[in-house]
Amino acid sequence: MAKIKNIATIIIIMLMLVGCNATEKDQLRVYSFEGENENFTVSNGIIILHDSEEIFDGGKLNTTDNFFKNIISYTTTFYTASDKGKEVIMKNSVEDMTGEALNAPNALGGISGNSIINSKDDLNNNLYFELVTKDKDNNEKSYQIQLILSEITKNDSIE
Repeated sequence: MAKIKNIATIIIIMLMLVGCNATEKDQLRVYSFEGENENFTVSNGIIILHDSEEIFDGGKLNTTDNFFKNIISYTTTFYTASDKGKEVIMKNSVEDMTGEALNAPNALGGISGNSIINSKDDLNNNLYFELVTKDKDNNEKSYQIQLILSEITKNDSIE
């Protein structure tokens, strides 16, 4: 009788553990984003939000033919903007120290980690890309575009 109670207790504990794991599924959301203005297009951007890791890939930058003609440095920034302020997700800078013109970047880079995007609720309609360029005459120009976010996967809850 004691042996049956022990086996039953072990089975109940195992079922409880399996049941807990099944209800605490890892949440996964995948987004794509893009945006454009008269000088350039950002395309193929991806955001993956998971309980244990986040991935942000800026996608590709395509520019008009002569947009980078005399550019010697540039900075690209992805950020969210809301009533809480501007929160930078990823920022990259390139400068040619010889003074020669740079080629436009094709890939905008990526980042992964635990807390890349702190304000996940601010993503929808609040994701932006900024490109700041500096030419051979030290003229600096800044371009901002709002990125269009499309959710590829839909789950019921996410923080």
